[in-house]
Amino acid sequence: MRTELRRMQRELGITFVHVTHTQLEAIALADIVVVMEKGKIKQAGAAREVYAQPRDRYVAEFLGGQNVFSGKVESVNGASVIVSAPDSASIVVPLLGRSVVHGGDKVDLAVRRDDIHLHRPGSPVEPGWNTINTLIRAIEYQGAFVKVMLETIGEAEFVAYVPEREFFIDSFNVGDIVIAAWQAERSLLLS
Repeated sequence: MRTELRRMQRELGITFVHVTHTQLEAIALADIVVVMEKGKIKQAGAAREVYAQPRDRYVAEFLGGQNVFSGKVESVNGASVIVSAPDSASIVVPLLGRSVVHGGDKVDLAVRRDDIHLHRPGSPVEPGWNTINTLIRAIEYQGAFVKVMLETIGEAEFVAYVPEREFFIDSFNVGDIVIAAWQAERSLLLS
């Protein structure tokens, strides 16, 4: 169906407005994705931009694929901030031109689920990576990837999408304690 819609649009040469609540469909079909809340535009842009760089918590949660959680700014260090989140170590987040933040501010963060790498306790993690010690709550095989549900950060859901081939090299089990790690530069400060 998606291919047919794209073909029809090209042949007719007209603009289509496709309204959907199916996020994957919107990303697959749209040249421009517009996310609305209560009739107001929250964010608009190219599908990849809106998915990979949501501006706020609503857009990140609506489109999915992101772990979204809150924390408190411990310090601001030039181009990055150090954030403490419930039940986790300090997290480094680049500012990337976002609004000004100060020590003590409450902020929302996002990190894509496919950016999370899982390590066994005691395994070395590269410098420049954020790490959280956590527990595997559930594992779901999804074909190309394995969805690993981890102990939450505060009240937020925390999930890793591990490539299928990578997961089964040294698979984990429900109840395993792991280190969830991601490159600090892949953390996103939300508005």
